[in-house]
Amino acid sequence: MDTRTAALPARTAERSNAARGARRDAVATTVGCILVAVATVALWELVKLVAGLDRTRLPHVWEVLAHFGERTSQGEIELIFLLGNLWVTVRSALIGILCALLVGAALGVLTAKRPVLGPSLMPLLILSRALPLVALAPPLVILFGPGWAAATIMATLAGFFPAVVAVARGIGEVPIAQRELLDSFGAPRRRQFTVLELPAALTHTSAAIRTVTAWGVPRSRPRGAPVRHAGWDRGGSARGQPVLLVPPGADVVRGAGRGRRGCGAGVPGLLACPGRRQGRAADHLPTGGSRIMTITRDPATGTRTAIEFSRVGKTFDPAAGPVLAGLDLTIADGEFVSLVGASGCGKSTLLRLAGDLTSPTDGAVLVDGREAALARERREVGVVFQSPNLLPWRSVIRNVELPLEHTGVTRAERRERAMAQLELVGLAAAGGKYPQQISGGMAQRVAIARALVYEPRIVLMDEPFGALDEITRDRLNLEVRDLWARTGKTVLFVTHSVPEAVFMSSRVVVMAAGPGRVGGIMEIDLPERRTAATTTTPAFFDAVTRVRTSLSAHMGAS
Repeated sequence: MDTRTAALPARTAERSNAARGARRDAVATTVGCILVAVATVALWELVKLVAGLDRTRLPHVWEVLAHFGERTSQGEIELIFLLGNLWVTVRSALIGILCALLVGAALGVLTAKRPVLGPSLMPLLILSRALPLVALAPPLVILFGPGWAAATIMATLAGFFPAVVAVARGIGEVPIAQRELLDSFGAPRRRQFTVLELPAALTHTSAAIRTVTAWGVPRSRPRGAPVRHAGWDRGGSARGQPVLLVPPGADVVRGAGRGRRGCGAGVPGLLACPGRRQGRAADHLPTGGSRIMTITRDPATGTRTAIEFSRVGKTFDPAAGPVLAGLDLTIADGEFVSLVGASGCGKSTLLRLAGDLTSPTDGAVLVDGREAALARERREVGVVFQSPNLLPWRSVIRNVELPLEHTGVTRAERRERAMAQLELVGLAAAGGKYPQQISGGMAQRVAIARALVYEPRIVLMDEPFGALDEITRDRLNLEVRDLWARTGKTVLFVTHSVPEAVFMSSRVVVMAAGPGRVGGIMEIDLPERRTAATTTTPAFFDAVTRVRTSLSAHMGAS
């Protein structure tokens, strides 16, 4: 039976239980609201009875409700009059909140993404919070009149700063690994904003919206209400109209005509300093001069060359010396090659050079006969990182679709290709789940599916199973080996495990350190089809021994 068909009754029962739970919550909420209303009325009437208050000091609840149907001295129904004043307040508040968020978001993006502008702009924004906004009220009223424009500007000035901080923090906290993920499949830089930075900023903006709403909403009072600066305003017209109460300390701006408004003078405090913007993850050299180069072949075998490192050197810190120096290595099309060596010998750096996630200081890196930068832009290389790097706000299938979203592929085709890759790695039933709902091994398989979804010819895998338990790791080794046999892709695999390297590879490259270079290359003479039983054969133990001997020799030499 198909897996999806077998899981259908369970999913149906789960949705039914969720619907019943939602109905119970709705009923409980409704009953709770009714009980609160009844308790409030009862308490109101109890206070009136015990205190002996007359109707001028505390009318009955039904008298207050009946009063809303009476007419004011201007001939308006009290309820309509009250709602009219309320709408003026709500309109100014909504426009002010929207303007505050838009202005704050724009300044937040500039602060986070411009290394020079950010440090200069943020102190000025912080200094602006020291200015009492109430001092701006008279000039605004003079310039714009006592209408909604002045109140909207006051609300904008009161609320934009939390939005600046929230957006700047969100953008600054995007992990470098996620930026490298988008770089690895040739996504344009603007995609980093829409896919990574905007969702990250929104997680902080929700708190900013609460702050903007609290401080940006102007206080209201109906016509004829007296202006006070201490205690609660409870006055009205000569007929004792019902009013909206104004909190103590709220400063109001006088005006004429319907819907006079006031603006709170409070200003929000500094929420937090924005996180420092993380620079571009990769130190790419300009690729404007990239050119397609002749496809190279190994002169001895005539096989096509997939990756070629020629006299490659890489230095991050001149004081610390080079990480790689004079490294030569050729990987043929369709090979599975593993890199092993001591920590710090440059294995991951070499893989990153092949993926154009960093650039060589010396020498040249050719991928499928082209400069590495051009091969990445042409989406010929897929990268599987040490951690799955799944975006938590996307479902499993949408994480797999991610590399296709900027390529012009239709939504239906994206979904079809992503589902095909999930089926390939055995996760077709998990497409609707989120990263936090699946295990570490499943997450790593999702990362492999994502790297394969745009059909690269070359796959780079940087210790993808290093953080997994041994049982899961062995199972994934079998699955990746089988996947390689079925697809015929070229794989460059980094690992610290010698048995894993021997089991997975057609060749194992032993790297020496100080600086990093190729110490030895071991051909693995094992059958193409490998199973768990392969690890118990004499040929496997012999290959592991040869690699370990070479590794020990080169570690001692370095």
